[in-house]
Amino acid sequence: MTERCIVIQYTLMVTPKRERIQIDMPEVIQRRAKAVAADQGITLVQLVLIGLSKVGDKKLTELIEKALVEKPKPGRPQK
Repeated sequence: MTERCIVIQYTLMVTPKRERIQIDMPEVIQRRAKAVAADQGITLVQLVLIGLSKVGDKKLTELIEKALVEKPKPGRPQK
C-alpha cells in the first residue's frame, strides 16, 4: 500500500498540470485559424502557442518551446 502511494505522488510531481482555456472570438476567425493551422500541419493549440511565443517575453518563449516539444502528437499513440 505504501509503495503504491509513493508511485502516485511521484507521478503527480513529474507530470505538469495542464489547463484548458476558452478564447472568445467570432466563428469566422476560428474557422480561418483552424484552416491556417491545418495548412501548416499543426493544431489550433500549437498555432496559438506559437503566436504567444512571439510577444517578446523570453521566459514565456522558453516555456512554450518546452511545452511544444513535450506535448504528445494528436491522435492515437503508436504501439
